[in-house]
Amino acid sequence: MPTGLMPSSSVALSILKSRVATEKRLGDPGLKIAELASAIEVSEVYLRRLFARTFGISPVAFVRLRRIERACLMLKSTRMPAGQIAARCGFN
Repeated sequence: MPTGLMPSSSVALSILKSRVATEKRLGDPGLKIAELASAIEVSEVYLRRLFARTFGISPVAFVRLRRIERACLMLKSTRMPAGQIAARCGFN
């Protein structure tokens, strides 16, 4: 999003809802973008556009990035085996 432009309140709410829905489901390896869109009551096409506009990446790439970030944090902060961390972060 260009600097200085604030999203409308409905767009901002959709962004927030999408982040929350994504975070709740990161550990689910079967997570589908259509399910995220349904969870926040928008179309899949709108969700894809929203992510591209807001984060500069697709919802799939965003989920992958968040899973990697979570796994890295768990590798640093726990003594769990890597395979168990991967499973908890939604990697098969």
